[in-house]
Parts: sequence; C-alpha cells; structure tokens
Amino acid sequence: MRESQRRGAYVDPRDARTPFSVVAQDLLDATVDDNTRASYRNRLAAHVLPVVGDLGIASVTEAQLDRIAKELRAKGLAESTVQGCLLLALMVVRRGVRDRLRPAPLVYPLPEIDRPEVLWWTPVEMWRLLDSIAPEGRAAVALGYGFGLRQGEVLGMQEPYVEFLRRTVRVEWQIDPQHPGQLKRPKTKASRASVPGPQWAFDVVAEHVARWPVDSGPILRAPRGGHWRRDSFNESLWEPAIVTAGFWPGCAHRDRAACRRAAFANADPFLCAEHARALHGPDWRDLWPDDADCDRPGFHGTRHSYVAALINGGMHPLLVQRRARHAHLSETMETYGHLFPEVDEAATRVMETVFDEVGDATGTNGRRESRL
Repeated sequence: MRESQRRGAYVDPRDARTPFSVVAQDLLDATVDDNTRASYRNRLAAHVLPVVGDLGIASVTEAQLDRIAKELRAKGLAESTVQGCLLLALMVVRRGVRDRLRPAPLVYPLPEIDRPEVLWWTPVEMWRLLDSIAPEGRAAVALGYGFGLRQGEVLGMQEPYVEFLRRTVRVEWQIDPQHPGQLKRPKTKASRASVPGPQWAFDVVAEHVARWPVDSGPILRAPRGGHWRRDSFNESLWEPAIVTAGFWPGCAHRDRAACRRAAFANADPFLCAEHARALHGPDWRDLWPDDADCDRPGFHGTRHSYVAALINGGMHPLLVQRRARHAHLSETMETYGHLFPEVDEAATRVMETVFDEVGDATGTNGRRESRL
C-alpha cells in the first residue's frame, strides 16, 4: 500500500466499489454535445450497463468486455456497434482511473473494422440529380455538392451566411436533430469555416432565394415554414430525386406517405403497385429481389462527391482536408484514401528517377552496377 501511495496509484477500497453506472453517469454529464450524449446514453443503457452497471468500477476486467462483445455479436449487431460499445466502456474505465476510483486502465484490443468505400457520384450523375430533384430542393444539392456541406448544415443555412460577393458560404450552424426547429453549432472548430464555391452553385442558390425569398430564418424552408426535419426532407425531396435520377429503385411520387402505405399493402419495400407497374411493367416484382437489404443513398453522398471531385482534380490531401473541414488529416485519408490511387504510382516514379540527378552530376547513368 505504501508503494502505491508513493507512486500515486493508491485507491481507497471504498472508492473502488463505486458502481460502474455512477461513473458512466459522470461521463454523460461531462459530455457537452447533446447528440453525442444521447448516443452514449442509448448505447450504455442497451448494451453496456446490463453487463457491468452494478459492478464496482475497479472490478471491471477484460472478461466483462469479452462478455459485452459476445452478447452484441449474438444479437447480430454490426462490428462497428461492437467497437463503439467497447470503446465507450473503456472511456468510463479511464474516467474511473482519472478520479482515483481504480488503479489502472484496461488494455483491451478493439475489433478491426473494414470501412466500406464511400458512395460518390460523377459530375455527370450529379448534374442528373440536380435536374431530378424538385425545384425547391435544387439549392440543397448545390450546397451539398458545390461546397461539401453536410445535410444538417444545408438545412440550417441562412441567407446572411451566403456571401455572394466573396463567393463563400460561412458554416456557423446546423439543425439539431434532437430538438426539431432549433439550431446548434457544429461539433468541431474545423467545421465552422468559410468555404469557397463555384459560380454555378451560387447561381442555383440565388435563383432559389429569388423564387422563395425569406426575411429571416433558413434558406430552405419546410412547406409549413421553419426548418426542414431531416426525415421530412428525405421523404419529400431526396428520395423521389434519387429514384428519378436512377440511383435507387423505388417510387418517384412526391406523396411518399401514400406510396409507402400502398407499398406495404403490396408487400414491397419500395414501390407502390400503381407506380411500379407504370415504371417497370407487370414483372416489376422480379427486378430487385434483394433490395429490402440495400441502403438508400443518403444526402451525404453529395458531400462525398464533392471531395471525390477535388481528389480527381489533383488537389493536395491537405487542401482536401481543409475544404472538407476535417479536424485531422487522418480522418480525410481514412475516409477517402482509396480515391488516391495515383499516389503509389507517383511514389514509384519518384524512386525510379531518384539517381538521375546523380548521373547528371557524375556523368554516369546514376545507377550502381550489380555485383552479382
């Protein structure tokens, strides 16, 4: 005990019995972002606390984390969910160490996750999407593809932040999914920035503002006024657009609620029978037999397409990071690294010619003769 006290690692046995759930609540209380706090709370309540919530914080071991992972996999949850829950449990343990409730953190290997390649569209496809979406949604596509804005930032954009003379868009706010109709600051400092954009995108936004003028509030207004909700925007504008553009099988009718009711009545996840027959004929049920398991392309694909266009245009990764408003270059490379195929080839070309200058200086071919 004296040695532990000397090293500053001593933990009072009474403090070591502090329940894991109490330390977890301290972590939630210290989490600033509302969305992050809600996500943590849901994961803790559903997957972590049932296993370790009543244990003393110093009693949590790798065996309990193994049990959490085993139960999550038994439920058929994705490895990303398993990793997220384990990481959250480790965060609680580290907080216990910081508060002198346990002597040391846990060393636990998190599962490896194969990140799926991001979905992005070519400029031709994006132009088709811009033509496919309803007129009141064109500005959203222009802000997403022309400036790389996230959906929450697009729906929260206000006219004073679109600086037409400077040809920049200032990102200061985004809609709060936890509190509909309210705005909140983006999570990171890097996300709050002025983003330059192309003239065609400003033209689309200017046309929208001229057609639907607003004195205050969001540029993109819901039919009943105020900010769009994400789900309402997706159902009313986004889903019909990606169907019309050919990016997703489904019904392009604007009345998504009516079509959805008809689709359920006909046991089809996407198409109401009326529009399906009109679009694809009597054999429409056989066209996409496995589509119940496919993912609908989300609005974030416009942002991915923006970054892909920068990369395909030869932009340096640091510039791509700055335009994408990522906090760290590692985030950019982890997400979009597979879009830099020419980097390896360029590195090889550099090493192929590395001795050429030596040859020019010495009058030789710049290559060592093999001794074999």
